[in-house]
Amino acid sequence: MAEKSAGALADHGSFKSHSRHINKSMAAPPDLKLVVKSMEDDKKLHESVLSVFYAAMNTFPYGPVKIIESTKRAFMKLPPAPPFQAPPPGAVRS
Repeated sequence: MAEKSAGALADHGSFKSHSRHINKSMAAPPDLKLVVKSMEDDKKLHESVLSVFYAAMNTFPYGPVKIIESTKRAFMKLPPAPPFQAPPPGAVRS
């Protein structure tokens, strides 16, 4: 059952990318028989999950990050930031 569930959730044809969000109905199709509970039912859990989600989205806004951490050291490989585009000469700033 675990292999079938992992295979279905990792199916590129269904989800296209690791960065796509999976809603409750997508995570629990009837043929997998997974039990998925709404985090909204538990206010403390909901707030905690959203805090971590938004912290990660604001910390790593340019895409996936590779993080390797041990008890004494940490390594992070960030993707390049998008290039800064200056306004064209003579552009009016509001």
